[in-house]
Amino acid sequence: MAHQGIIGINDIVNENAITIFPNPTTGKLRIENGELKIEKIELFDLAGKIILSHPLITSSSHQELDMTNLSAGIYLITIHTEKGIVHKKVVKE
Repeated sequence: MAHQGIIGINDIVNENAITIFPNPTTGKLRIENGELKIEKIELFDLAGKIILSHPLITSSSHQELDMTNLSAGIYLITIHTEKGIVHKKVVKE
């Protein structure tokens, strides 16, 4: 596992290994991680302010993120896996 802020060659994850839908969403966002184990999900606004940080213990092949109470707009989601980090953009309607 890499140290916070240091990205090595082993931290490169295929962005398509994780899918999020529906995108845009009006509420619950489903994250399909397939074979990858998600360790933490973080949600940021476009100013870089962290909106949500959720460590995960389950090894489920999918997770749900409830965005119902968030304002409409564009958010950035960072998904930490045992193989590295995946960044995605999500639109909340």
